[in-house]
Amino acid sequence: MNNTHLNKQQQTERLQALLALAAQPPVSTEACPDDAALAEFVSGTLQGSAREHMLQHLHACPDCYQQWQAVEACLSMAPTAETATAAESAPRTTAATKTTWQQKLRDWWQQQTAPVWYGGFAGVAATMLFAAWLLPQLLMSSSMDRQLDQLYQSLNTDHRPAVQQALAHLDDPLQRRGNQFGFLEQAEPTPSSRAFSAGLWTGQQLLNQQERQQVPVHLQAPAESGNWANSQWGEFYQLGRWTMALWIVSQFNYEMSAQYWQNQQALCDELQSKLKHQAMRLTEANTVQLRLQTIAGLLNNLPAPQTPHIYEQLGRELEVLMQTFATGV
Repeated sequence: MNNTHLNKQQQTERLQALLALAAQPPVSTEACPDDAALAEFVSGTLQGSAREHMLQHLHACPDCYQQWQAVEACLSMAPTAETATAAESAPRTTAATKTTWQQKLRDWWQQQTAPVWYGGFAGVAATMLFAAWLLPQLLMSSSMDRQLDQLYQSLNTDHRPAVQQALAHLDDPLQRRGNQFGFLEQAEPTPSSRAFSAGLWTGQQLLNQQERQQVPVHLQAPAESGNWANSQWGEFYQLGRWTMALWIVSQFNYEMSAQYWQNQQALCDELQSKLKHQAMRLTEANTVQLRLQTIAGLLNNLPAPQTPHIYEQLGRELEVLMQTFATGV
């Protein structure tokens, strides 16, 4: 397919989906497509009735629509042969402001590909390699966000009475100025602590079934990041959301299946892997990772309805994580 035609088609599809979402409330009744299907759609290889079916879903699902736009926005950073040559010859600026992850990704891309531009064919090949590397990274993060969304939806739909009872006994870590060990809050909480706290706050809003509200000022992401999920502290935001949901479930252990606990173990492993990379530059990431190792050991022993002390210990470990790492609002 001609690239110009494909770009025009994508622009038309994007506009149609946006108009459909704006014209009526989202009413998607089917499961969201998996990462492989979305990757094929974005790359243009999904055609015919399968593409039409995907577009129908995007017309009704704002979450998948935003994911689609995020992937396409990042792919738009991949340069053509002409722009790469121009970038190589242009002087580099040295702005003192902190760069966003998109800027870092663009810089990395130019550093990796600038020496190998020999013509149009090389440009196309390198762009495809870039896309093959980038898509799994983006979809991995969006996959976890999607799993967390489904987790909260299940809690509110299938376990509402138990959720309300657990919330009534929550010692809210966001409503304190000091922690249980007698230390006062730091004057300037770290971005990772704020991201974690924002994740806890978001989880509480969802569990309380409150309408979407603006994140408290003290927990808002830096202006250059836009939101925590797309920032370099996104792992801590996801950790906060997961911690709140898991603590709630630890309070009513008898209702969850073996598959549920296997899924939580997988999420815990993924968070540990992400934080392992962060530990090279953030000492607090290493501290949190050690706490997650203890939590992972408990998850390995669940479900265990005949041994309630395991659930109690899991709840205590999650409470310590919240009380020591969250920042009050």
